[in-house]
Amino acid sequence: MAELHLIGQIIGGTEFTEKSIFCRWQLSSGNNWRVLEGSTEGQTQLDTPQIGSLTSWNHPLDVHWATRGLQGWPQIHFQIYHLDAYSRTNLIGYASASIPTRPGIHYVDAPAWRPLGAFLNIYRRTDAPLYWRWNRANRR
Repeated sequence: MAELHLIGQIIGGTEFTEKSIFCRWQLSSGNNWRVLEGSTEGQTQLDTPQIGSLTSWNHPLDVHWATRGLQGWPQIHFQIYHLDAYSRTNLIGYASASIPTRPGIHYVDAPAWRPLGAFLNIYRRTDAPLYWRWNRANRR
């Protein structure tokens, strides 16, 4: 049975237009994969950088899998949140990336995106969109 060790960290993000940002993450894999040790989901701490600068999380990852085949190679998924002045969490973006298949040191970028609602919903200030458009998280 083959094994995979992931030892790394979620460094952070850039170009967010909000302050007070944190990230929830989850590692997913196919049916052939079994987690032997480590956590497959978690949350980073809150960081409040200057707008436009690096949001620094430096959150450690340490997971050990066993597998019978390569199908369903592990991926990491992110949900990025903003904490407002009233301590409410607002989802500001999603990102996803595959875990590198070659051994070694890797820097993996996961471009973030967010759903945007229809014009009428923005006008009405409602959170229930009529339809969805996909856009990068750093654009308005």
